[in-house]
Amino acid sequence: MSDEKIRLIFEKCPRDKANDKKLPSDSFIVSYNDKEELKHDIVRASAFVDVFDAYYDKYKNVKAIEWTQGIIHPKTYDGQTKATAPKKKAKRKWTIMYQALPKFIHVKDSPVAGQGLFALNDISENENLGMSHIIIDGSI
Repeated sequence: MSDEKIRLIFEKCPRDKANDKKLPSDSFIVSYNDKEELKHDIVRASAFVDVFDAYYDKYKNVKAIEWTQGIIHPKTYDGQTKATAPKKKAKRKWTIMYQALPKFIHVKDSPVAGQGLFALNDISENENLGMSHIIIDGSI
């Protein structure tokens, strides 16, 4: 078919091909006479009238236009009568680049002043607790 509004999936196919559930849900089976012989095509189109117009202009003898039994969403149909699964996005591997506090310190409510830092374990004398402030040009 040269019509831009319809796309040919199968040409001169058996009538029972329309029962294939793996066809797209926007497909039609068209029955028409070509030189006194009954033929069937399966096409995709967004509207019934587009199918009729294209086949009437070409063959003049359209016998029937019916929906196929296809149930595949048109966006997932690849043209080979099988559905393609959507591509899965690759999972990101998250890495912690910065940890605000060492694992042995946590923040909790303080009876002295709102919240404070508390050790979960004893901290050795030379343990590095990380940077708490940055001084730039004499200012914190």
